[in-house]
Amino acid sequence: MTLVLIHTRALDGLQAPPVVVEVHVANDLPAFSLVGLADAEVREARDRVRAALLSSGFEFPARRIIVNLAPADLPKDSGRFDLPIALSLLAASGQLPAQNLNDYEFAGILSLVGIFNPERFGERPFRAPHHSASPTAVIGGGSQALPGEISLATGGVLFLDELPEFDRRVLESLREPLETGEVHIARANRRASYPAAFQLVAAMNPCPCGYQGHPTRACHCTPKQVQRYRNRLSGPLLDRIDLCIEVPALSSTDLAQAAPVKAQAPCMNALLRL
Repeated sequence: MTLVLIHTRALDGLQAPPVVVEVHVANDLPAFSLVGLADAEVREARDRVRAALLSSGFEFPARRIIVNLAPADLPKDSGRFDLPIALSLLAASGQLPAQNLNDYEFAGILSLVGIFNPERFGERPFRAPHHSASPTAVIGGGSQALPGEISLATGGVLFLDELPEFDRRVLESLREPLETGEVHIARANRRASYPAAFQLVAAMNPCPCGYQGHPTRACHCTPKQVQRYRNRLSGPLLDRIDLCIEVPALSSTDLAQAAPVKAQAPCMNALLRL
């Protein structure tokens, strides 16, 4: 009977609370149990770790294995627990020295051939949710307090086309993240904070029909309809938009002859295009 402990981290919003991976290997009928409030992706680590160890020339212990992710009341998600589970199994089965493992923290996803997959950083994100998106989808939330589009756009651009058509709750919920670069989500059983440092770019029509000021087509909206349409954007939200640009209607010939535009720095935090 062997017990090995490996230190790692979970993710809880902006926090990374410590997690201890406890692996117990006993001389009993072969079985593998993973406990500790793990989601489906973490539970799948059993098959990934088994394939990775065998592909790397190690043995997968043919004994009773219990993996506990402590603390038990902290939700664990993603495949970052693959590496600490694999190291714990190797140490518990005598295939890896265990004396120095407590001095480090381990996290990482393993491929089926045993290759360690570090976290990858790609291009700046560009998110463009549909105007029918719910407040939970855009801001974040749900029973597990998951991040929304504003957090997924961190470090990049959040583009909101047909801005006045978005739910009023979505628009008003943008005010604090635009100021602080963070969003705080509170649910009955969980609280989480996520980054929300995005550049807001939005577009809207000048009126409900879209033809106010058009050189060839007539607008059929009354002044009251136009005002009601524009009043969907509150004053506090407009105060957080740094630049408003009115873009006139262009013919297909003008669009074809237009020279490419290069981005210039510094960039505004928010841009509204009419």
